[in-house]
Amino acid sequence: MSATDGLPSARLRQLLDHMADATGCARVPGWADEHDRWHVYQAAVALCALGPSLREALASEPDEGVATSVVLLAFDRDPVREHRAWWVDALPADRRAFVARRADDLAVLEGVRDGSLTDVPDVTAWTHWLQRASAEQSTVPDVLEELARDGRTRKIRNIAAERLRIHHRAAARP
Repeated sequence: MSATDGLPSARLRQLLDHMADATGCARVPGWADEHDRWHVYQAAVALCALGPSLREALASEPDEGVATSVVLLAFDRDPVREHRAWWVDALPADRRAFVARRADDLAVLEGVRDGSLTDVPDVTAWTHWLQRASAEQSTVPDVLEELARDGRTRKIRNIAAERLRIHHRAAARP
């Protein structure tokens, strides 16, 4: 935010106007409402050509929650693991911790989902989000066993246990 008027900086307003024009969103005078900015960011994430403008905008986005949400949306829309660091680095250093952790969680989840995870991890160190997503999506019996035993919540333990039972039934079929 601009220190004097409580509004986004002039440069951020220019970037928002540019992204609004490129995405077909309506321009909003001053861009003071984070909901208006979110709408433009959401549309801009879908257009690869706006990536540099979007990154620059995120670096000065006054609402940390909005900036974080945009990066998480970018993770969802762009599944390429190597691109995540690019999005994490779009945020100022003091705002990166959550999205950096989510990027790490997503890398683990990919291994849990496709079975490429080779070592049984200490699931107790995982975030709640990663435990839940892994319980719901894992194809690795050892991970499901760990989550069924040591998952943070009863719901996570139950989901993992049920998926493990399904896996064992499927494996027992001739």
